[in-house]
Amino acid sequence: MTAVIPMFENAGAQEHGIVTPRLRTIVVCDDNPVLSEGIRLILMRDAYLSNFVIIVDAAPDLAAMKKLAPDILIIDPWQRLEPGAAVSDAFLGLSDVTSLIGYCPEIAPIEARALGLLGFRGIMPKTVQSEELVRIVCAVTFGGVYLHEGYTDHRTPSPVQAGQEASLSDLTERECEVLRHVALGSSMKEIAALLHISTKTVDTYKNRANRKLNLRSRSDIVRYAIQSGWMQ
Repeated sequence: MTAVIPMFENAGAQEHGIVTPRLRTIVVCDDNPVLSEGIRLILMRDAYLSNFVIIVDAAPDLAAMKKLAPDILIIDPWQRLEPGAAVSDAFLGLSDVTSLIGYCPEIAPIEARALGLLGFRGIMPKTVQSEELVRIVCAVTFGGVYLHEGYTDHRTPSPVQAGQEASLSDLTERECEVLRHVALGSSMKEIAALLHISTKTVDTYKNRANRKLNLRSRSDIVRYAIQSGWMQ
């Protein structure tokens, strides 16, 4: 990071039981530092957002970001999402404490919906104009949800991964149940309790279903769930 954010204005006040307001923060994350810095400068020019501490972090540690708990995190999720389910889980947990805004490359509406299921409150393309960028960030800071109009049309959804020819009919009832609960964000323990089976059995069903459908991560499962109509 380019700066360290103090969590309280006066550390000494805490010793006397006085907690001063935490600074409101926006963190901008992208592999391209020039792009991140450009976003920071655009946001700083807005009268309302200039009251925030705006930080650029090219390679965020999502676990550490959850502890830091910025008010807003602007991030290209596709730069962090592909390695596997652990990253998806990090976004799901992070969205409980931080308002996430996806600053995305060209994606299909169905992928934008998948980000929404992972807790993103704002989703916009990297081609967004500076005025709309500010409008989206302001909307989210006031508790709103903003989906860029480019993701609300009826363009053809992104194709299923190459070689994925299996369908729900190839899954057993249990495999299907487990995969649906995973897509909805349930943990292994929660699924085990719901289905009255062990967490090891849940993991077995999930892995079998993933192999049959050629899915590799929670984000893949969420996308497949949307395509299959589970989230209607």
